[in-house]
Parts: sequence; structure tokens; C-alpha cells
Amino acid sequence: MAPRKLDAITCGPEHALRYCIVDEDQNYWNERDQTWTKNPKEAGLFADAAEVGSKMHDLMVTQVSGVLQRFVAPVVVEVRGPVPITAEMLAAWLETAVQISCNDLHSNGPGESMVMLRMDWPQLEDISDE
Repeated sequence: MAPRKLDAITCGPEHALRYCIVDEDQNYWNERDQTWTKNPKEAGLFADAAEVGSKMHDLMVTQVSGVLQRFVAPVVVEVRGPVPITAEMLAAWLETAVQISCNDLHSNGPGESMVMLRMDWPQLEDISDE
């Protein structure tokens, strides 16, 4: 059975937007009961992108057994502004502002695998002098 495809969507009123997790069949993750539900009012609400991303990762990992492999690919983040910022400032902003995902129209991964992308923003380092 193919892994359940998940997406994070915004929920709630504009002044208090939250995230919830929905699968390809429009089932919502109920965090309180640790179950899937068709009722959007029972969906678990997450405060920010980092929190919902972490939960989605946990849910995806439980779906596929086998060998875990990890690869790393550089991502260059360029910042231009009137004053310099620190890597810590940028990492904190990126953690809440950036979501990275695969186009699942191309399957979950090569072969029978499931590919998940995760950015470790706290490891961000300044390479301006390179």
C-alpha cells in the first residue's frame, strides 16, 4: 500500500490562522485522539509551520518500514538589506517562513521508497566570505 500523502493547510479565522494536516482523501489528523477524521472541526491545530512540519514528518515515518538513508544537498539563501543580519536571526525567520516539499505527482519516491525533505535551519552558517 502506498504511503498516505499529507498536506498542511491553513485553518481558522484570519486573525488566528493555524495549520492542520489533511491527507489525499480529505481526512484530517485529530491530534487529541491520534486518529484520522472526515470532520474538519476535529482537526488538530498547529501554531506554526515548524510544528506542523514536525508532526507531518512523524506521521509519514510511521508509514514506511525499511532502511533509512540520508542525503544532503546545499541550499544557498541570499539576503540583501540595509544592515547585516546574523545567521541565528535568519534561521529563526526561515524556520517559520519556508516550507519545502516534493511534487507528489511524481510518486512518493523512487522504487517503493518515500522521500521526505527537511531543512535543519539551526545549522545555517554564514558563507559570505567564500
